Amino acid sequence: MGVHILFKIVLFYCVVSLFEWIFHNIIMHGDEKKLSQIPIFGNYLASFANAHLEHHGEVDTDMRLNTVKRVTGLFFKWEITVWLSVITALVLFVCGLFDIKYSLLFGTLFALIYSMLWNTIHPKMHDFKLKLKLKDGIPEFKGINMNNPMYQWLWYNHAIHHLQKDNKGNYNIVFPGADFLLGTYHNKCYDNVEFCKKQKNPTTKKRVCSNKAMIKRCLNKSDIFPTQYKVT
Repeated sequence: MGVHILFKIVLFYCVVSLFEWIFHNIIMHGDEKKLSQIPIFGNYLASFANAHLEHHGEVDTDMRLNTVKRVTGLFFKWEITVWLSVITALVLFVCGLFDIKYSLLFGTLFALIYSMLWNTIHPKMHDFKLKLKLKDGIPEFKGINMNNPMYQWLWYNHAIHHLQKDNKGNYNIVFPGADFLLGTYHNKCYDNVEFCKKQKNPTTKKRVCSNKAMIKRCLNKSDIFPTQYKVT
């Protein structure tokens, strides 16, 4: 009985890690034109992808934001949490992990926890103080202690996602795992030499390729912020 429950817990984690990878890679970094062609939800998904890609354009070499046009790139709104709940429940049910009742229960639980962790951790990774109202999304959970090695690892992981310009990876932000299985994990170093050689966009060349710190470097503890969250 105990082994069976443990197996379901491990399998559940694998499913949500893979789901996060797909959601971040296919939707958040998706082609807006192709997403907009999806029936019913296409325009919403395209708008969400646009907000996230806009967020990437706002991130500087130190992971802070040079400007913030739309804070929606930093947090999950309630409608995203609802859709995460529904889609996760369907995935759990189709995978045969649970019956429909428990799939809905665990799908909702996952969506709430995932949104809470994202809305808490993601703004901090960019040193942004997000004042989120309950009507807009799940507010920051202040009970989470950031002074730990796990936050440090997650920060490195997300920083490389932003700083590695081609050959994107590190799509898992909260639930690591799928990146390792699918070959998209990058360590603490990034290399944009080849990216800059073939880059023709003048705005990108100025923002990225004219900055030596953006071309090739390995991150270390002194890069992690905010200061109060550094692991000593």
